[in-house]
Amino acid sequence: MMLISYHQSVPRTTLTLEDDVAARIDECVRNTGSSLKDTVNELIRLGLLHKQRAEGSKPFRVHPVRLGLPEFDSVEELLDRLDGEDRKW
Repeated sequence: MMLISYHQSVPRTTLTLEDDVAARIDECVRNTGSSLKDTVNELIRLGLLHKQRAEGSKPFRVHPVRLGLPEFDSVEELLDRLDGEDRKW
């Protein structure tokens, strides 16, 4: 587990990160060359932005449209129509 402490003009904040999260943050730090502080802040900003967008988005809705095709109550009825009454099983 990784502990992150941050202190500026606000009270000190300590986060306890799960091992998998700490490993991914360490990987981001190595890949970007940024400081731990900058990387954590950027990742938190991205997560908050993603959450805000997800909360503000409307759910996807499908509106059915009649296509004018024949309706069938069962698959067997459809197969009879396509293959004829004398189809072999």
